[in-house]
Amino acid sequence: MNVLLLAALCAFTPDNQADVGGPLRLRNEFPFQTIFLSTPPLDARIPRRARLDISLGVYNSFGYILGPGATQQINSNNAAGNPQPVSLGQVFADAAARPASTYYIADVETTKLDVLFSQPFGRRWMLEVEAPFYYYSGGWMDPVVSFWHHGFGLNNGNRQLFPDNSGELAIAHGTNRLGYQGDGGIGIGDLTLRGVRQLTPAAHGWPAVALSGAVKLPTGSVRKIQGSGCWDTGLGLHFTQQSGQSWFYGTLGYNFIGGWRGMPGVPTRNTVDTQFGYEYRVSPRWSCLAAFGLYDHPIETAEPKSVGSLATVVSLGARYTDQRNVEMEWGFVENIVRNSNTHDFGLYARVRFWPGQAERPPAPVSY
Repeated sequence: MNVLLLAALCAFTPDNQADVGGPLRLRNEFPFQTIFLSTPPLDARIPRRARLDISLGVYNSFGYILGPGATQQINSNNAAGNPQPVSLGQVFADAAARPASTYYIADVETTKLDVLFSQPFGRRWMLEVEAPFYYYSGGWMDPVVSFWHHGFGLNNGNRQLFPDNSGELAIAHGTNRLGYQGDGGIGIGDLTLRGVRQLTPAAHGWPAVALSGAVKLPTGSVRKIQGSGCWDTGLGLHFTQQSGQSWFYGTLGYNFIGGWRGMPGVPTRNTVDTQFGYEYRVSPRWSCLAAFGLYDHPIETAEPKSVGSLATVVSLGARYTDQRNVEMEWGFVENIVRNSNTHDFGLYARVRFWPGQAERPPAPVSY
């Protein structure tokens, strides 16, 4: 009986198991969050082969903290039955009149293309290079999100006060201001370099544990809100544990935020990120996944329900792998607590390639 059970478990575990699988690598894509460094969920196992991950996601954000002038304008337009985009001039005027306050609106859709290359070095080290590309626009998802919210009885967050798919992204603090309406154009975000060191492999019922260190380079456009214009660094602790056909992932990250060159009047703070992930391998090729994340926000503000609040994100996905040449993943992300500091809903897809051929597994080493 034990032999049969062992054979069944081996059937769900490919020879190159460190190369495949892993947690849902998703994060908070709210525009005023994504320009800063955050610690992504990582697999504590070190792969044997270099790999290239390409993902495409569409994330709908809707959040705002507005001053009295802009709020009155919105109410007047809706009382007349004519919802209109917020006047950014009024948002900036409110901020100038109240220099201690931070006002913003993010009624926007983010299309993100992410390119991630991972290169292992031996059995314990790995280097990652990640390049995101952003495109902000009015998009097409507002009616979809509203339908989703109404269908499941979720808070729609006053979306009815604004026209669908208009596209507005702006923030103001005193006389410091950034933002635009409509199409923001395609641009590269801030590059991230990350090193991963496995501390212990999975053995004797204990999880694999790894430590990561990251540096975010200021390569994105500050004017288009595609980068912060400052260097950030971060540390992460990651674990991976297998139990039969289930895989459990955890990440705890601390990010040292270097500031925001585009908004020097807005104070920033260091942040803590926490993620938990689960993967169930239905068959040798198919998996279903879930993840939950808590994201601290680097912008300090005193107003309630602001970007300074903790963001919560839940993700569900499915994954297919042929275990050798390609791996594909699809899913969606949703916030849980209604805050004006996280994307509201998103869809994504990812594909993974392994350049070159698989190597023979090296001989076991002692730790």
